[in-house]
Amino acid sequence: MLEILEQLGGSLIIQENLFPVPNHKRFSPPEKKVWKFLGFGAQGELPGTHPLASKFLMLMQKKETNLYLSADVS
Repeated sequence: MLEILEQLGGSLIIQENLFPVPNHKRFSPPEKKVWKFLGFGAQGELPGTHPLASKFLMLMQKKETNLYLSADVS
């Protein structure tokens, strides 16, 4: 079968069917995102923050603690 392909110009057909060599460029890694941590007051001032959550966040900043509510159940 290879002999018949060679007679019909098989080497040309085989060369046309080869895929081009891919370009192996080195890509730079994606930039790392720098996370910005906001304080409780800054979180409360963000647009879209529920008013009740905003009040709690402001209270937490005023008290300088993450404990804004406690209850004793007896």
